[in-house]
Amino acid sequence: MTWTGKKRWVGSTGAVLIATLAIGGLYKFGPFHHAPEVTHSALSAAALSAPDVRVGPAPAQTAPPRMPAAARPEEAELDAAARKQVVETLAQVLAEQYVYKERGEKMAEKIRTRLGEGAYDGMLSPIAFANALQADLQSIARDGHLGVRYEPAPASPAANAPAARQNAPEAAVPEVRILDGNIGYMAVNAMPPSEAARQAVAAAFALLRDTDALVIDLRGNAGGSPEMVGLIEGYLSEGPSYVTNVVHWRNDDRPEPLRTADVGKLSYGNDKPVYVLTSPATFSAAEQLSYDLQAFGRAVIVGQTTGGGSHTSNIGPVPLGHGFVANVPTGYLVNAITGTNWERVGVKPDVRVPAEEALEAAWSLAARNLAESAADPVTQVWHQLFSLAKLSGDASLDAAALAGEYKPLRGGGPAVPAVVTEKDGKLYMRMPAGSGTRDVALLSVGGDRYEPDGYPGGFSCTFVERNGKIMLLQAMSPGRLTVSEK
Repeated sequence: MTWTGKKRWVGSTGAVLIATLAIGGLYKFGPFHHAPEVTHSALSAAALSAPDVRVGPAPAQTAPPRMPAAARPEEAELDAAARKQVVETLAQVLAEQYVYKERGEKMAEKIRTRLGEGAYDGMLSPIAFANALQADLQSIARDGHLGVRYEPAPASPAANAPAARQNAPEAAVPEVRILDGNIGYMAVNAMPPSEAARQAVAAAFALLRDTDALVIDLRGNAGGSPEMVGLIEGYLSEGPSYVTNVVHWRNDDRPEPLRTADVGKLSYGNDKPVYVLTSPATFSAAEQLSYDLQAFGRAVIVGQTTGGGSHTSNIGPVPLGHGFVANVPTGYLVNAITGTNWERVGVKPDVRVPAEEALEAAWSLAARNLAESAADPVTQVWHQLFSLAKLSGDASLDAAALAGEYKPLRGGGPAVPAVVTEKDGKLYMRMPAGSGTRDVALLSVGGDRYEPDGYPGGFSCTFVERNGKIMLLQAMSPGRLTVSEK
């Protein structure tokens, strides 16, 4: 499948796992602007494609590597014969291979007609010509996986660019944390069908296995491989593998099922709450993961509607001659539950919030959910109050108002008062130090959350106001939560 593959930093306590891997030539197609240099992380939801990842019976084809600007040859000037050859090759592929026969034939007819009318005459710039073709195709197809790009093979791969730039590593799972309240967090920024990516996903779930809820961040994920989607879905289910979608190919009468992986005892389970964060940049395979988990009732989607690209291809990138390459979708998906897909409409969130607020919203939802199912009073009260706290952005409670002595509520944890002081707008907390105590600076990590300076991950202080009183929620580990009142 041609779904492609940003890193989002989240300030939170807990352990961090970073797993990086080289993605190679993953691309996004769509109504994008050709620029001298386009980096993987800079591509937007409007520029969508990944021609080198596929599912289907056809042999795998590899896209030429995307080269930095300095490594590419000078842009050549086009003549009429070159433009005609590119148009005819593209038209033939569209008519014979595009996922929907009638639409493919209409696109082929349009670019042939435009060529005959002289619409492309005088276009000496290959990039301008590719943009013009792209605009004409999209006026009919509106398909985020369909696109044309100018990308000639470099004369000398290492002539003008550092080798590290040519295969710059991208983070598939750049961040894994255990958030306050024993809530797991994993950012999945890419899903290439590589062993390194599979190992990164496995390591993330191993670290988060004993968390009570999970947040999966797909806000910067432009796609990748359905194989990786099935793997993640396998970790979030139990029992035998099952079909999630069926791919229908234009030129193959045999629909192809997509299934969850069977990870056995390594599964995260089928019952613990899961929240998926989305944005308009979430596309393709990342949308499949969001859509499937929503359709099967396995996750709550939080954020904004996704990009809306569900098509796939089993023919790989198509060379058109003269340095032009096209990505042509040849199949569409049908979900096993809904009987349809997310093409053009995207995945609509269950909880609609701006993408930049999605983590805070999901974190609060998870805390509220865990409060309802908590077995002991301390955990229940802690999660109830935590779900009301401001977790990101500017603080809502003035630092001076937070100073004072906080006494544990009955049943709120260890009966040790906490002393908070304020100096020049900065907060300090009295912490044990050998046989005595010392004042430790509290560093803001967003909203009304703080972490003690110099302490390892897992220690945090969250302030929340309830009924006119300020409460202090301390987290030192999943099993060490305290609730105190000023």
